[in-house]
Amino acid sequence: MAALIAAAPIGTGIAQAGTYDLSFTSGTTTTTATLTTANSLNSLGGYSVTGITGTFGSTPITGIVAPSGTVTASPSQNGYYASYDNTLFATSPYFDLYGLFFDASGTDVNLFYQSGSYAQFILGNTANTAVTGFTLTAVPEPGSLLLLGTGIIALGLVVRRRQTRQV
Repeated sequence: MAALIAAAPIGTGIAQAGTYDLSFTSGTTTTTATLTTANSLNSLGGYSVTGITGTFGSTPITGIVAPSGTVTASPSQNGYYASYDNTLFATSPYFDLYGLFFDASGTDVNLFYQSGSYAQFILGNTANTAVTGFTLTAVPEPGSLLLLGTGIIALGLVVRRRQTRQV
């Protein structure tokens, strides 16, 4: 039994695709969201983000903007643009320079990693905003929790059985 536990893979970062809780603050706006990803690696070596729910400040996030390459801003936006790939990587930094592009009830937000830190760009603005308090955690699947609970119960029964034999 101990050999099986010792043989379990131990690593850092995100082990596989699934569901993730995301939280970050930019300026006075705190974003909390749940991401869902594809089950297999994409051509960039990460997981394609397929869905997002949550809030951008007090505004509901209405969805992921499907990757199409580049979104070019209108001339009134001084030629700024957002380039995105919606890929979540298994280790930090979890997003690349292209990042995650989502819509919050008409506000288009691009979260990305550049020069050692996370930042966001809101389409229509003329500058990036630094991100603080960035957290990303995997949400355990119910099957994983059931397996863990079963293992703990079985381990407890083995220990109890050994204790009763010694008496």
